[in-house]
Amino acid sequence: MERHYRAIFALFSLGLLLTFLAFRDLPMVDLPQHASQLYLWRNWPNVFDGDAHFFLNLRTPYLVAYALARLLAPLIGLIAALKFLAWVAVVANALALTVLVNKLGHNHWLGLLGFPTALCHSFYFGFFSFLFASPLAIYCWVLALCYLEDQNWKRGLKLGLFLCATLAAHGIAFCIAVVGTKLLLLGGSGSLWRRLRPLAIPAALIVVWLLPGEATRPIGPTNWMPVWDQILDLPASLVGMYRGDRVATLGGLITLGWVLLNVGKPMRAPWRLLLLSGTIAGYWFFPPTFMGLSWFHARFVGFVIPALLIACTPLQASAGVGALSWMRHPLSIVLGVTAWLCVFTFRTAAFNEETAEFHRVVDQLPAGLTVRPIVFERESAAFPTVPALLHLPAYYQAEKGGFQGYSFAIYPSSVVRLREPYTLPVIPPGAEWHPGSFDAQSEAALYDCFIVHSHSDVTNDLFSTSPVPITLCAHEGSWWAYRQGTCNSAPLPH
Repeated sequence: MERHYRAIFALFSLGLLLTFLAFRDLPMVDLPQHASQLYLWRNWPNVFDGDAHFFLNLRTPYLVAYALARLLAPLIGLIAALKFLAWVAVVANALALTVLVNKLGHNHWLGLLGFPTALCHSFYFGFFSFLFASPLAIYCWVLALCYLEDQNWKRGLKLGLFLCATLAAHGIAFCIAVVGTKLLLLGGSGSLWRRLRPLAIPAALIVVWLLPGEATRPIGPTNWMPVWDQILDLPASLVGMYRGDRVATLGGLITLGWVLLNVGKPMRAPWRLLLLSGTIAGYWFFPPTFMGLSWFHARFVGFVIPALLIACTPLQASAGVGALSWMRHPLSIVLGVTAWLCVFTFRTAAFNEETAEFHRVVDQLPAGLTVRPIVFERESAAFPTVPALLHLPAYYQAEKGGFQGYSFAIYPSSVVRLREPYTLPVIPPGAEWHPGSFDAQSEAALYDCFIVHSHSDVTNDLFSTSPVPITLCAHEGSWWAYRQGTCNSAPLPH
């Protein structure tokens, strides 16, 4: 990399770090739930050995990011640790794309597109561990290309170990990495066994570590009905979430334009073309719900541009000059990435103005409560189409302890898991998306506190059938906090 590229890369990295740490909240839907998991790992009594409520689940492909956050949390704080590692994941994505671009011989300034494309659907949904694993998966593709050039055991071992690291970081990212790696290796020369032998290393890890656990157990049914217009969301998903965000759609289209105008013709290598078509097909046609997991298709979006780069030849220096040739100039990419990161920063500032009311409500609540979240309006105004307010009540636990009535601890792949049968009150999976399913008659007596997000007063609608007295204890804007009993009552024993 030339000196100017390194300097600009460092400036973008530093600017994003300042944004991530300057604002209290990031627009990542699931991040509060990850903070809840990390809180449980740090603070719940005897969580490592197990207690009446929880146990630590080490047979899960979600360990890397959580383990790093667990180490950092005592030094910089729990939420700051998660935000810092999210920043590391974004920078690592840009670095992995840069390495891939240089390996393939493309315009190395395309590597800067790794910054806005790391802020993609997976980022906004708060797929924390997946975000951390994605750069590892892209680097596995780089190592596969290197291994094809010289199939010695050292390169094969390095590829196998990085696949293992990807598996330990996130199972879905590993599946994408290993399928892409296999397709690339199939396109090489030499014996098939020699080309595919690096895959034996992660296969052995799966057999001895992952399969004896429950992380691969389905948590729900599979819905095989494809969403035919899903592909229309692809440009927006590259730098945002859905096509309802017109600014993100425009940003995604421009990003795709930069790539297409800076690469040559498609290669005649069928396996590389299959990698690209498979990545796009995965986004377009993957089931809306797979083994109980939703938004599985969105995990493919971060691999579309890497697959496109792999499928195309480098642009020839003699390429003709056209009306859009200015998009091949490094300055246009630098200015475009700068503009998008500014959009992200301004939107994040507006998002924190939205969430300030929530934090003022939490400040008025005592510590140690068992909280039932009821979020009616979950979409952020600052980030259209992003349901960034959905899990915000989980920050109560990260800041003040207690327990969340909706917790990732109910899932078999979580690092900290609830024991079965559950000894703490929890709502069923999916109920967090359906606030109207709350039934005061059966649920009001189970929780100390109810944190509600609603633009209108829904007190009577929610609690008119409650068998216990419910008191409104805090109200700021569209956030409401109710307590069972009085506002000064002690938390219920659990």
